[in-house]
Amino acid sequence: MASYILSFQDVLDYEERSCILSNASSLKSINSSRILHDRFQNICNICIIPLLQTECSPLSNLFDENIEIKHLEVDYSKAPRGFQSSACTGYLIYTINETRDVMVFPFLNYKVKLLENSLVFIPPSFMYSYFIIKSSIKRMSIVSSFQFLNIRLSNTSYIIDAPHIFDNFITKEEHSNILMLMESFPWMFGKRTIKKFGEPKSSSEYMYWTKKILHAYFYINILRKIENKARKRFKVHRVYINGQTFGQDGKFHKDDDRDNMYTAVIYLSMYDINFGGSTQFLIDLNLTSVEPVIGRLVLFKSYVQHRALAPLREGSCQLRQVLVYKMQAI
Repeated sequence: MASYILSFQDVLDYEERSCILSNASSLKSINSSRILHDRFQNICNICIIPLLQTECSPLSNLFDENIEIKHLEVDYSKAPRGFQSSACTGYLIYTINETRDVMVFPFLNYKVKLLENSLVFIPPSFMYSYFIIKSSIKRMSIVSSFQFLNIRLSNTSYIIDAPHIFDNFITKEEHSNILMLMESFPWMFGKRTIKKFGEPKSSSEYMYWTKKILHAYFYINILRKIENKARKRFKVHRVYINGQTFGQDGKFHKDDDRDNMYTAVIYLSMYDINFGGSTQFLIDLNLTSVEPVIGRLVLFKSYVQHRALAPLREGSCQLRQVLVYKMQAI
């Protein structure tokens, strides 16, 4: 999959770069914006689309040959940032100046250096799941997101082993509905993580809270949204809420060994970077964490090893709550 992450060097000539640098703070200059727009567009049309149509022939009918670059954004981030493109959207990231920054794809065990005057193409999320930019003070980048796949034809499922992340999956109203409806079901303490599907529960594992959910809203409204994101239809085996407080870390485990089984996790609690409560995934000995941002959906194959971490001491004032679906593709 990493072979579809493309890097282009010496993207602009000296005069073009001088124009960009003089207006890099805002891109308000019509000339600088047009230079980038036209160059991004040409690289897409001449290099990216033909290559992927050749290398990804089973998906060639999904590629939108009329890609239009619409959005340019200056990025001055000094701290690591995580990005997630949608199933139909890609990214182009142009690095203006000299930098030591590295773009990391933790699920793929792959990285790309952000070189001066270089452009990196990030495919839609069916080819990757998450990336982080390790930022330096000096780096100046320009980011563009664009429609990559033809939405009318993109009814294929793109779920791969790496977790698939969808931010703002549920609205504020849906979040309120979930919290209200789950009040009808009692908390039960004593649930344990199963290390391996079909293996007896170990008495040494930590216990945590859970609620078994039996309400049509979860099996119809929310399920339908999950199916639309996954582009699959599911038979639901279980729906429940997990609750963890400080010290109730889970253990690495698989939910199921079968290839057609999927797990969906929706984060319900308020999040702060100091609160902890992330979900860790272990793929090919690579460990990656997904932060429990409220309203976020994480969808993954059930055979992927993972564990839920409890809130840290600073976040111990709240219960870490997630809505979990165990599903079979049909």
